[in-house]
Amino acid sequence: MGPDMVVETLNLVTHCDSNYLSRAYVLRESIMIKSSDCQLYIVCYDKETFENALKLDIPKNSLILLENFYRHFPELMQIKNARSHSEFMFCLTPYILIYMTEILALSKVLYIDADPYRDWE
Repeated sequence: MGPDMVVETLNLVTHCDSNYLSRAYVLRESIMIKSSDCQLYIVCYDKETFENALKLDIPKNSLILLENFYRHFPELMQIKNARSHSEFMFCLTPYILIYMTEILALSKVLYIDADPYRDWE
C-alpha cells in the first residue's frame, strides 16, 4: 500500500446476552490481534451484559445497549413480546445493520456472529 493510501476502518458488529459475552470477548481479542483496521461493536441485550462487558475492559464506546434500538424501531418490542428469546435474537440482525449504518452513520459495516469458534471436543 502506498503512502497516500488511507485505510478505512471496517466496522464489525455482533450482539449477545450474558450467556454469549465470553464468545464476543474472544472474538474481540482475536480481531485485535489480527487487525488494527477493525472496530468491533457489541450490542448488549441488557444492562447486566453491558456491565459485565465493562468489567472485561471492553471500551464503553464499543458497547451499545439493545434498549437504544426500541426508540428507533418501536416494532421490535412487539416482535420481542411475540417470540421466544432465541427467535428474537435471530430477528435482530437487519435492525442492527440499519442502526449502525443509518443511526450511527458508520460505513463499511459487517455483522459477525459472536460464536464463530467452537470447542469440538
